[in-house]
Amino acid sequence: MDKINWVEVPGMNIKSDRDAQAGESICAFVVDKATENIKQIISFNPIGDETNHYAWPENFSDKINQQGVQIRAGEKNSSGGFDTVASQYRNKLWRPEGADLTVFSTNCSLDSWSDNGEINAISDLPVGLNLVVETKSKRHGVVYERLVFPVTREVSGRYTWPYSLSHYVNAHSLYVRCGEKNNDSKLIVPLVSSYRNHFWSPVGADISVSMQYQVSSLSGDAEKTYQNALTAIQSSPPSKETVDTWLKNFKGGLFADITYPAQQAGSNTAPLYTHLNRVKSIAGFVRSIPVEQAQYYLSCAVAALNLYASKNYQTSNWWDRQVGLAKVAAESVVLLADKSPSGQLLPSLHYLKKTTNTTMNQTGANLADFAYIQFCWAIGGWQHVSEAGYLVDGFAASEAISSLCLPVSRHGVESGEGISKDYSFSQHNPGKGGKYSQIYAGGYGLALLRSIFKLQPVLVGALALNGRSIQSLERFLLDGMGWFSYAQQFDFQVDGRGISRGMRYSNELAQWSGQLLKENPANPLALQELMQRANGNEANNRYFAGNRAFWVNDYMTHITKEFCLWSKMVSTRTVGTETGNGENLKGYYMGAGSYFLTRNGQEYRDIQPLWEWQRIPGTTVEQDPSFKYPLVEWGYNAWGSHDFAGAVSDERVGVSSMILSKQNVKNAKKTVVALDDGAIFMGSSIDTSTAKYPVCTSINQSTLRGDVVIRYSTGEQQSLSLGDRVTSSAITDVTHDGFRYSFPQTAQAITVDASVRSGSWHDINVGGSKERVSGNVFSIWLEHDKTQAENYLYQITSANHPATLGDVHIICANDAHVITQPDKKLATGTAFSVADRVISLEFVDVKPLTPIAFIAKNSDANTLHLTVADLTQKLTTATVVLSWKGKSYTKTLPLPTGMDQVGKSITYTLTPTDME
Repeated sequence: MDKINWVEVPGMNIKSDRDAQAGESICAFVVDKATENIKQIISFNPIGDETNHYAWPENFSDKINQQGVQIRAGEKNSSGGFDTVASQYRNKLWRPEGADLTVFSTNCSLDSWSDNGEINAISDLPVGLNLVVETKSKRHGVVYERLVFPVTREVSGRYTWPYSLSHYVNAHSLYVRCGEKNNDSKLIVPLVSSYRNHFWSPVGADISVSMQYQVSSLSGDAEKTYQNALTAIQSSPPSKETVDTWLKNFKGGLFADITYPAQQAGSNTAPLYTHLNRVKSIAGFVRSIPVEQAQYYLSCAVAALNLYASKNYQTSNWWDRQVGLAKVAAESVVLLADKSPSGQLLPSLHYLKKTTNTTMNQTGANLADFAYIQFCWAIGGWQHVSEAGYLVDGFAASEAISSLCLPVSRHGVESGEGISKDYSFSQHNPGKGGKYSQIYAGGYGLALLRSIFKLQPVLVGALALNGRSIQSLERFLLDGMGWFSYAQQFDFQVDGRGISRGMRYSNELAQWSGQLLKENPANPLALQELMQRANGNEANNRYFAGNRAFWVNDYMTHITKEFCLWSKMVSTRTVGTETGNGENLKGYYMGAGSYFLTRNGQEYRDIQPLWEWQRIPGTTVEQDPSFKYPLVEWGYNAWGSHDFAGAVSDERVGVSSMILSKQNVKNAKKTVVALDDGAIFMGSSIDTSTAKYPVCTSINQSTLRGDVVIRYSTGEQQSLSLGDRVTSSAITDVTHDGFRYSFPQTAQAITVDASVRSGSWHDINVGGSKERVSGNVFSIWLEHDKTQAENYLYQITSANHPATLGDVHIICANDAHVITQPDKKLATGTAFSVADRVISLEFVDVKPLTPIAFIAKNSDANTLHLTVADLTQKLTTATVVLSWKGKSYTKTLPLPTGMDQVGKSITYTLTPTDME
């Protein structure tokens, strides 16, 4: 008989809901409540028959009774001893009466484990980092166990390191399990997940579990990166006189001459920018003077930065608080981190970490801004207090930047925002899951690249961008961004609402190409060419010549030896533009079949306030003199009416087509055929019958530069003077500013106008200047009759090109728009519907049996190169009938499939032998 009076530990049954696993360690613990020290651990490792879910509780209880000093297990018998039972629940734990002890066990039962915190992976981890898992008592912090898990390359991924860490803990810990409870297996199972793995501790155990980072092996990389960041952020410091003026009557972190807003600052952010820019400037000044002279200025900068953090100002535009202001504050942290005493910047660090971090569901350029800001406060925080967690946050920022270099899926977690699979760039995609893609390379695309290339030379070693991301970045420049600019100007159509702010220049592409040339690029010659182009030289283009179709955004670029053409269609998948924040107030028709032409970058420079926005080049629009431009806020309702829109390209020539109904212009079938030496523009089936005012197709609207010469079918020629307007159905061609506009069809009412226009930037952007500006504008358009089946046809080439179209066969009909050039053995166009339409080349006839855009070229009598694209992006095959030497063959061609490839051009080389 046991002489000790044993009392039951409430709720501490040895529970079993499964067999024990081979090698599993089941433990019982006795803890002194007062000191929280462990008094005894009894460990049991069942083998063989002992693992059975009835057997192990009995055998475990036997071992406790054999080895236990202040613990017993089983059922208390009449003699005061204990009987152990082959049971899943009947064996209880007991302690001596009056003993101030905590008793618990690590049972093979899910109910015996309580959640002790999530393992949250926000990014990959740097190789060389150690994860330290500590188990401590809650009150006194007595360390019971310390496990060190080394992060190797194989387990460093965001989803793999939590999984691998969980396995490691389960194999080595006496106290803790990791993973997710599985009700089928009754096990705590590690998962390949960034958030589903949890720490679990025994019920009744008053313990805490923490995970910390150990980064000694990464300190060298971190120090170099911090020094690089200092170099990148520092600028010329202000003079002592300027700083002393700012600090006159400075008190409590406030500058006396700044009138600060209320905590709810709204749009009154200018004082806050002034405040933080002074902090950053003073921080730079501190770094430029001897240490013995810097203390006062340093304390003021720190006080001012912490004051800003403590106020937690709220702004009406989230961007000001989380990006604009946060960026200045975070850069100030970098400049102050190694100068201010450890811990003084913690209020600002805590504020910035809470305000701007990469877990906040941002995408594309916005995520790039967040990542840059996080990098700054993280590397500054690490330098300031040497906490490894800040370095992990810095690595997470680097990983976020690396991920932004890679193309995103159209409707993936990023909602298609970022670099697209076709190397265009999308942002502000409206609709659930980014249903409608908005091309934004010249606005947010540039913003993304600024953040990436600002950090790329700063990050070194484990913090550097990975090789895959650098390779993808090269492709984005060469197969994307380089095609959206020409003569140092970005296309208006890739700048969203930014068109109402001014011009978007491409000179930064030269600097970024230079940075990539240092990274062993795949195509250095193309990067060198892009550098020349971004610096204004378009004379030697080799890589950037020909045609590109960007199927994600229904967009096409065509670069000839003499000019560049950008064409934008719109579909039920894409939007043409957006308004927002009072910007782009008249941009409603942008992207709706619009195009722009440039030779020297001067054609549209700062023309926006002078434009007639119902006559954007390429659009077919009712000219309502009192039109109220609908706002398409953040792209909503700026999408197309039909799914049939997009482009086909063989990288030499291309075709861009769509069907569009917009306002009182219905069912307009519009096509741009881009050829070696120019482009042909066609429209058909245009229903203008419900329009109250004239409907016009705008051919161009650009800055008036040089002579305007009009030629007529009679052979007459006329020069247009400023202030003149001519309308005639006998015009055959017009030349202006290096372009020739040719009209092969008669009975098209062409208007040519050279006039002085005036307007203000405020007319199109509430934040723009109200000052009236004026300029001379050249406009050319054609007016349609009021019918249900209007059409048009014209050609644009360089001015030194012949006025005639040459040996060209044209189909501009309800079912198809096709250009055939027999001398080039080439046919290009779009079949809008299936009809008995045969396109004849020299050696082969082509008859589409599927609505497709196509390019057909004979290289010889027995070879046809056929490039096709499905503009609906819904088909899996395209069918054509090919006739060689009187013999016809029906050929079904597989089309690209998958969310990100539908609509992409595909080329087939076909011969009569293939048809047999």
